[in-house]
Amino acid sequence: LWRLASLVLNLAFLVLALATLIPYEIWLEYAYLFYGLIVLSLIILPLLGHEVAGSRSWLDLGPVRIQPSEVAKVCAALAMAAWIRELESRTMERRDFAVLLLLAAVPMGLTKFKHTGQCPIIRYAPPAITAGAQLPQHPNVPAPAILRPI
Repeated sequence: LWRLASLVLNLAFLVLALATLIPYEIWLEYAYLFYGLIVLSLIILPLLGHEVAGSRSWLDLGPVRIQPSEVAKVCAALAMAAWIRELESRTMERRDFAVLLLLAAVPMGLTKFKHTGQCPIIRYAPPAITAGAQLPQHPNVPAPAILRPI
């Protein structure tokens, strides 16, 4: 078992090393494509996902299994970087900030909704945004103290 783990770890380092050789302009050029693919994979995950430890978090791609929620973090950051780069020298407006929040919130929402059955955007929305509305509580997932309603 340790030989397989060692092989996978070495293969991961090789892929990482090869990824660093690709110029960042190319990563940013395809950022929205990667983001769209990972969001699509998060949508189909409950239907086609492989169950491990009681959770359908893995997609089987032949000999390889991936966990889209982990890849989504990188894709969301890449898409956000591409959006900020498109701003160039102009000042960020509210619309731009909303797009950045949406780029982060969509994969997060799809991931958390799969596990809890509740949308975290509503659950963890700061009281200033919800204007004092009661936030739904899930018995197994306590809200972080900083986001709890006052």
